[in-house]
Amino acid sequence: MSISKKISLLFFISLILMSCLSYMTNTIMEEKISKLYQQRYAQVSRELYKYLVDANLKKLNQKTNEVNFQKVNIDLKNARVLHKEKLSFGEIKIYKKDNFYYLYMRYLGDKFIFFDKTQLEEVKQKDLLKYLMVADISILVFMFLIIANIIKPLKEIANSIEKFGLGDYSWRLKRRKGNDEISKLINSFNNMAKNIENLLISREYLLRDVGHELRTPISRLRLALDMQEENKYTILAKKATNQIDLLTRELLNIEKINSGILKLEIKQYDIETVLAQTFNKMLIDDDSLIHIDIKENIILKVDIEYFSTALKNLIDNAIKHKSQGYIEIVVKKGSIEIKNQSKPLIKELEYYLEAFTQEDNSRSTKGYGIGLNIVKRILDRHGFMLEYHHSNGFNIFKIVI
Repeated sequence: MSISKKISLLFFISLILMSCLSYMTNTIMEEKISKLYQQRYAQVSRELYKYLVDANLKKLNQKTNEVNFQKVNIDLKNARVLHKEKLSFGEIKIYKKDNFYYLYMRYLGDKFIFFDKTQLEEVKQKDLLKYLMVADISILVFMFLIIANIIKPLKEIANSIEKFGLGDYSWRLKRRKGNDEISKLINSFNNMAKNIENLLISREYLLRDVGHELRTPISRLRLALDMQEENKYTILAKKATNQIDLLTRELLNIEKINSGILKLEIKQYDIETVLAQTFNKMLIDDDSLIHIDIKENIILKVDIEYFSTALKNLIDNAIKHKSQGYIEIVVKKGSIEIKNQSKPLIKELEYYLEAFTQEDNSRSTKGYGIGLNIVKRILDRHGFMLEYHHSNGFNIFKIVI
């Protein structure tokens, strides 16, 4: 769940809880006030009614002032009756109208309506509490809007970083006005993206220039060797030249992958086309060294140039490290296996996926160079996996499609 969804969920939960709390507080307060004024009116009404029966208006007015009551003239036609009591030749009623409570007294033909003036202060306090509750909810909404406004550019930053990480190095964030932390973060990201883009462009030019400059003398050396009479020294020199050329190309490939310059051109190819492209990149003197077993003619969605490079490196390693016999390429649904008769790897596969690794420091030991490292990186870019296991005297490297 994203941060914005979490905050939205917390906001709505808080808003519901605050609304419920406000409603319950208001309801409880209304009930308490209602009971309070019903009890107060009921206690005073008896004494006031006695003065009304005795026609002692002076005492009636005096008592009214003592209890902070006042006589009012108000229409209680649509008011709600909370209490009703029948008396001889009269009655007492307690009404509620517009959130105020009134005491109605009737004796014979005389009618009086009393109002407890302390209600005015109670209403002020109740209104103040309502305003505070509304203000609290309003502040909660306002805080949510502020946080949402802060999170919005963070989502844009996250999306931009994702696009940048996928190789769109020209992507920039829209600058914001102000000098807050978000604006500084956006400016820092844009500056960083610009520097990285310039660095990668410079690196791409450097790789291109280095590749060109290295291949030129290698080509000249190969041409010079071809013009010489063939002997064991020229043969050795040609092999060394081919190895230098191969290592140069692989170094350039791994640098392209590491720098993020590599952009795959994914298309559909059948396995036979991929294998043909792979063997075109290899110099195999003896075709009997490789046996191919295609159990199912699978279709691959790959960049054939780089995927065939990965496959070539696996086959080269299998040939270089076999102890006897031939290597076997087995194509099944969902996988390609490269097998060779050899001792099992001494260390875990992850160790050999690093560049220039070997099993010991002896010069006679054949290392795995950068071959498996390139294989792993190319397969990762395709979304494939490389697995290894040893079974019945065979090392098996499997590409899981």
